[in-house]
Amino acid sequence: MKPFCERFSSEILPVVKAMVAKKMMEDYKLSQNRIADLLQLTQPAISQYKRSLRGSKFELLERDEDVLSLMEKLTKELANGEMSEDEKQLFYCRICRKIQENKIV
Repeated sequence: MKPFCERFSSEILPVVKAMVAKKMMEDYKLSQNRIADLLQLTQPAISQYKRSLRGSKFELLERDEDVLSLMEKLTKELANGEMSEDEKQLFYCRICRKIQENKIV
């Protein structure tokens, strides 16, 4: 059995990034290139998120208010340039712990 962090990294983190990317496009009107830079992804990946070709398992996370709240905070701080790379990585860990605590997956 894989450790949860490994599952999070391969199965859930792409969903988190897709949700954050879509929110940045819709609410903050950031360009795909800017979002790609902030999330350390490629512009084509952001385009696929926009068209729901990647990261389409949102239902897992959309049902949990705690996780949605954390993703809102992450989105806002990234979009406003208020988060360092180290803080972003720690925030992903925080989301991972909340998913574990709430037994979402």
